[in-house]
Amino acid sequence: MRKVAIIGAGAAGMTAAITAASNGAEVVVLEHMDRVGKKILSTGNGRCNFTNTYQDRSCYHSDNESFPWKIIEKFNAEQIIKLFEELGVYAKNRNGYMYPYSDQASSVTEALKMELERLQIDVRLQTECTDIFPRKKGFTLQIVKDGKKGKIYADHVILCTGSRAFPASGSDGSGYDLAKKLGHKIIPVLPSDRLTFVPFGKSGTYSKKTSTTCLSNIIPHAPIRYSIASYGEYGFLYGRFEVKASYTSATCRIRTNIDCSLPRSPCG
Repeated sequence: MRKVAIIGAGAAGMTAAITAASNGAEVVVLEHMDRVGKKILSTGNGRCNFTNTYQDRSCYHSDNESFPWKIIEKFNAEQIIKLFEELGVYAKNRNGYMYPYSDQASSVTEALKMELERLQIDVRLQTECTDIFPRKKGFTLQIVKDGKKGKIYADHVILCTGSRAFPASGSDGSGYDLAKKLGHKIIPVLPSDRLTFVPFGKSGTYSKKTSTTCLSNIIPHAPIRYSIASYGEYGFLYGRFEVKASYTSATCRIRTNIDCSLPRSPCG
């Protein structure tokens, strides 16, 4: 039996583990956080927009334009929806944006976790993979748990560590170094061109009365001082810039003399 080691237990890592185990592989998943799927819980404003029915080449940006589309063609939106239905998560279609019917991201996390358990996949939490050494056949993984070092041998390794998008959730960029050690070239990582409005209450605390909203392709003209936004206004950071905005349905006015419309992209 082939052994597959998967580094990272987010959405990609858990799906890879389920797929490999379903095809007869022995699977071990290494996750350096204290639980699986932590970042899933924050996606889609806590509801998890797990796919979009509209998928087009224009939705994906790469110097190699055919590369992202080859992947999408192998596992498209219909297949993703079917996968989650098989796991017991039925989809809710909101203008092409697919959410779990419960409107809770935790439904997605729990369904994936339960399938890992059903398939008896070896999931090792709070376990860091610090190095990968190619062998003549397979790989040796150097791991650390509770300060103790160990080794794992595997025929195949799948790197599912994510980017440096959200370190608190486990996406801290540690996978970049592992990829480099295996001879991969890392393209310089740039910030997203999407700005996120985070609503705050008068006390400066996060307000659940309003939801998070994103703007695309907006770059503030000049930095402004930090201040707490009040109800009806939003504050967000973009690099060293902070922007305040008032938001009403489909339009917004950025208080740095930038006007923009907010038609939500079908790409997500």
